[in-house]
Amino acid sequence: MWQIFTLIKNMTGRNPHPTLSRKRERGSLSGPEWSKAKERSLGAAKRNPGESRFPRVPLRCTQATIAILTLSLLLSTSCLANTRLIVESEEGLTPILKAIHHAHSTIDLAMYGFTDPRLIEALIESQNKGKTVRILLQHSPYKQERENLSAIKRLTAAHLPLHFAPPRFLYLHQKTLIIDHHQALVMTFNFTHSAFKNDRNFALVLTDPKEVSEIQQVFNADWQNQPTDPSNPDLLWSPVNSRARMLKLIDSAKTEIKVYAQGLSDYQFIGALARAAKRGLKVEILTSAPAQGGKWKYLQKSGVLIDRVKSRVIHAKVLIIDRKKALVGSINFTKPSLDNNRELSVLTHTQGIVNHLLNNFERDKESFHSITPYS
Repeated sequence: MWQIFTLIKNMTGRNPHPTLSRKRERGSLSGPEWSKAKERSLGAAKRNPGESRFPRVPLRCTQATIAILTLSLLLSTSCLANTRLIVESEEGLTPILKAIHHAHSTIDLAMYGFTDPRLIEALIESQNKGKTVRILLQHSPYKQERENLSAIKRLTAAHLPLHFAPPRFLYLHQKTLIIDHHQALVMTFNFTHSAFKNDRNFALVLTDPKEVSEIQQVFNADWQNQPTDPSNPDLLWSPVNSRARMLKLIDSAKTEIKVYAQGLSDYQFIGALARAAKRGLKVEILTSAPAQGGKWKYLQKSGVLIDRVKSRVIHAKVLIIDRKKALVGSINFTKPSLDNNRELSVLTHTQGIVNHLLNNFERDKESFHSITPYS
């Protein structure tokens, strides 16, 4: 806050908070800050006694400057408050329903599995209130061909705009909710009953204009079945660039890698984790997948630590690198997910979010007595 007061004073020649200045003069504020302030004051007095170092500015300009600085501070605080991690199943439907209900004008949804009637009705209600709602949906999910039929029937009856996956994708597996073109929820979960019961899932709430703009651009292109060329370095898109960027991310790790894996079968991804473990990195995988196949044994022989959670379903797809950055989204660590589907995962560098993911990872390892290492 002192920096803001100083900036206002330097720009206007006026003291923005005389009470705090008097406290500083009385010695209430001591230490390095007091010493620096004293030196600046003495230096100014020697150079030109009785004259301000900065020109006076008219009062109207002063008020405008203060208003602009205050507004900027409020906006930056608001953006920080709106960028967060959603943890499921602990938070349930509440954050998703709030995002839908708080939309002012537009809602765009790209979704793989859609069965929850409360979310279906929330979107229909939003359209009835005059908001523009569009849904891009996978018609027949893998091995669950009839899963979305009830939602399709209800949404169609409500005349809600509904498109299905463009034919150039094997599946539309992306899970993204875009609100008013300025907020995007990038999720690891579907809009199904199980996602909000006992599955481990996450979602990132994005407000960065460049990220949201690209997500909106890709949605619009997929809606019209048109090609697009996304380029934001923190957005990994399948089948465009996710494989190369994900492998590069693993190879860039210096100390440790933690993985939430619903499934893990891609040979290049497995090889990258094995190489990291052989380089001396601590590599941990948390999964609920069955212990079958030689790929898991190969990872263990390479030094990768693998724990299996039996008491809940690990549906999250997360990479945490060096405790400094994390990848969260719909991309599974499988060949179809990387090369054939429409998918989106986001690389976050926000330390608070990374720490939250790390805390959940450790709790999921330690809280459930049914976790057993592969053998």
